[in-house]
Amino acid sequence: MQNLGIARKVASSFGEEWREEALSAALEGLCRASLLWDESRGVAFSTFAWHYARGYALKAYHLLKARALPLDKEVREDSDTTFEEFLEDRRDENADGGEANDLEEVEVSLLIDRICQTEEEKKLLRLLMDGANITECAERLGRSRGYIYKLIRRIRERATSLGLGG
Repeated sequence: MQNLGIARKVASSFGEEWREEALSAALEGLCRASLLWDESRGVAFSTFAWHYARGYALKAYHLLKARALPLDKEVREDSDTTFEEFLEDRRDENADGGEANDLEEVEVSLLIDRICQTEEEKKLLRLLMDGANITECAERLGRSRGYIYKLIRRIRERATSLGLGG
């Protein structure tokens, strides 16, 4: 029980979005370390276990990050525009001071309504489309950057399940 703090400490070094998975993996690393530790080598268990917990957590983090939504799938079946290109076009329009036409705005609104379940998610997606970065989104929505990453993950998962992402 006293060594569970190792796993919690390892997990706390990851962002809020990844913390739960990091903790689970760090606990797995602790279990593995307990099987392999040899007291006769003169290394404290906590030192030995730290490296296993950290290694397992990093491996889980990299695996999960690799599964993040690639935005290279077409927005609609009848369009050859990808979701990433769609967002980039919107950012370019806003940067140039251009305005989207009414039909494009309706399509954007329908897409946002389809992907987002809460008003906060809708506001976040609009901010991202307008070119805001994570820190700016967090400040404007009065949330932490970790929470913003969590919302983005939810939006990406929903987009994927709707066939709008990788």
